[in-house]
Amino acid sequence: MFCREWLAQLELHKDAIHAADLQIIAVGIGKPKHAVRVCGRFAPSLACLTNEQTDTHRAYGLEQATLGQVLSPAVAGAAIRATLRFKMQGATTGDPMQLPGTFIVDTLGRIRYTYYSQHVGDHPNIQTLIDQMPLAEIDN
Repeated sequence: MFCREWLAQLELHKDAIHAADLQIIAVGIGKPKHAVRVCGRFAPSLACLTNEQTDTHRAYGLEQATLGQVLSPAVAGAAIRATLRFKMQGATTGDPMQLPGTFIVDTLGRIRYTYYSQHVGDHPNIQTLIDQMPLAEIDN
């Protein structure tokens, strides 16, 4: 449900994100058909890629969740938030213990902003991402 919620939020704010000169590429765990199905439903304007392994996530320093990062009051609150946004849990693909993260990578491949989620339902504030754009342009 949290991936669906995040994709829907990115889709909802796509105009502001693009106005900040950011391009969104969502990377999930699963088969290409999963990206087509989930992104097609929740974020049809986004580029969505999948990998059946977690090596892409590992390369960016994303870790596996602990039991506390899956079953905690913060996750329960995030589940309520997602449910109120009508993002229910569907069939699980990939690795449900994979913690998410968000990155701004410049055109030279340098990481300019990182957000390592503290639990499975933790996402950065969209406006924070947009506000980071000027920092991503430094030294380009």
